[in-house]
Amino acid sequence: MEEEYSGVKFAVELENGKRELEKARELIKWCRAFYRMGIASPRGNVAGNISVRTKRGFLITPSGHNFSKISEEELVEVIEVNEETHTIKAVGRVNPSSEAFLHAGIYEKRSDVNAILHGHNDTVTRHAQELGIPETEKEQPYGTIALRNEVLKILGSHRLLQMKNHGFIALGKSLEEAGRTAKELYEKASRKFGVGA
Repeated sequence: MEEEYSGVKFAVELENGKRELEKARELIKWCRAFYRMGIASPRGNVAGNISVRTKRGFLITPSGHNFSKISEEELVEVIEVNEETHTIKAVGRVNPSSEAFLHAGIYEKRSDVNAILHGHNDTVTRHAQELGIPETEKEQPYGTIALRNEVLKILGSHRLLQMKNHGFIALGKSLEEAGRTAKELYEKASRKFGVGA
């Protein structure tokens, strides 16, 4: 099963500077909604992650932060991802989400995707097949290139994916679209199997 969260697994070069914050309020709105629904409630330090595309890269939630308390100051703009050196260059005060490589890979492969929401729900994880969600073949450690590669294998044009024994990903042209997709999944799972069942 899923390993305990212990922080990012890549080197981070944090720069001071201006982040593109046009969508920051909306991103935080979805953090709060996810938290209330229990989709991104902390389990240990694990909460999930949300990002939105910017002109230079993407704005993403920070590593290991509680979605109910997240602030605009803590959001990080990832501007460069280097797979060879396993380094992420970002603008912000704290490390970006441990799944920054995953988000970068999806944005690179899907020009139609402008927002990514990743949440954790045990019911969805257990019943992904019955809910009709494509699932990665192998379980991979969180925050790794291997996990990103597993997701990219089944990405296609899907709006919803399940990472084996980990969590789901909802994609959209906007935060609103990705958020609605995640909310509909949660409601469907709740109706069929019971909340947190």
